[in-house]
Amino acid sequence: MISDEKDLLERIPAGVDYTDEPAELDFDDIPRERIPRLEHLLVAEDEYVRLRAGLLLASWGEKSGFEFLRLFVEISKGKDLEWFPHRLRLYDETYTRIFMALESFWAKSLDANINEELRTELVLTLRRLIEYASVLQFEVPLQFLLLHAKLIELLPDVRNYLHEILKNREFHHWKVEDAISVLKQVDPDFVAHELARHGGD
Repeated sequence: MISDEKDLLERIPAGVDYTDEPAELDFDDIPRERIPRLEHLLVAEDEYVRLRAGLLLASWGEKSGFEFLRLFVEISKGKDLEWFPHRLRLYDETYTRIFMALESFWAKSLDANINEELRTELVLTLRRLIEYASVLQFEVPLQFLLLHAKLIELLPDVRNYLHEILKNREFHHWKVEDAISVLKQVDPDFVAHELARHGGD
């Protein structure tokens, strides 16, 4: 990554002292003049730079970033990408970063009165990520999806996610407890059925 790209992706505006992460900037602190240059990075030669730009733009509520991530998720087909290794467990967190960017995009899009077509595209992308998480180790922000954003249309996908990860509790162990905890608040009967089916509690 060259210095100009690093500056675009990582520099915090002067006067901001509440975060070191550009993706966490409050809406009023987002440096709008950088957006066209970041969009140019979406077609950079370096795939890592393209991904970083897409993540940041989506986090800032830019549709160009969302569109990049939507296509990235489809094309990746659930491969273990190894761009962002977890600091302790070492599994890849690329899809976790995408989830985080989409959470922020969702929140900012609500402020801008998200239209139904965009909502549908977002839900389809989230469904694909949940599907990938049933076989990979990255975590799904279920509390945000079901309890905060109230995307109840994702409930069938989350049910299937729990069903799949219960088949390999040793591999998904910390995710199983999280899924059970959240789903108990939305569909306790399904959770009880699945735990009985898999001999768990």
